[in-house]
Amino acid sequence: MIQEKKQRYINPRTDFGLWRIFGIEDGRELWVEFLNQFLEPENQISKLIWFLHGTLPKFSKTEDELCSEFEKWCFFLKNLEKLEEIPQALQEPIFIKAFEAAEMERLSPEEHERYLRSLQNSWEIKSCVETAIEDGRRAGAIEKAKSLIPHGLPDQLISEMTGLPVETIKDLRLDD
Repeated sequence: MIQEKKQRYINPRTDFGLWRIFGIEDGRELWVEFLNQFLEPENQISKLIWFLHGTLPKFSKTEDELCSEFEKWCFFLKNLEKLEEIPQALQEPIFIKAFEAAEMERLSPEEHERYLRSLQNSWEIKSCVETAIEDGRRAGAIEKAKSLIPHGLPDQLISEMTGLPVETIKDLRLDD
């Protein structure tokens, strides 16, 4: 069984978390309210559609800086599982309803297991993406170092320019 730290609210950035908050009975109202914050009044929706992950990771406003409903929803989605109480800025009926839907204690044992599996899947995907990015950066640094070696630059300088250890630069020189 997956271990978890004690928290009051689920992570809304997992498949389970989104469905739990926005897919429950009456969740359509929450989802439509959230989505309509992105749209001009003449384009607002009345049907449930799924939309996720755009600028949320870049969202960095604090509770005191929230000026719009859109910013409140971004704050909610980014910080929910870290919160212990409903922040003052989110003390509105629509957010209170979303917090209630996300409470860990309201999950049945089966939902709790599904949530933990969803959370584990989310962590695994994030880890794979981070590993791929790091591998790409390393491969780029190695290619850069290989292109600098023929110019006779010292290993230490190439190391500083690429971020690779001096030992890696020496190994690359031996490969040439």
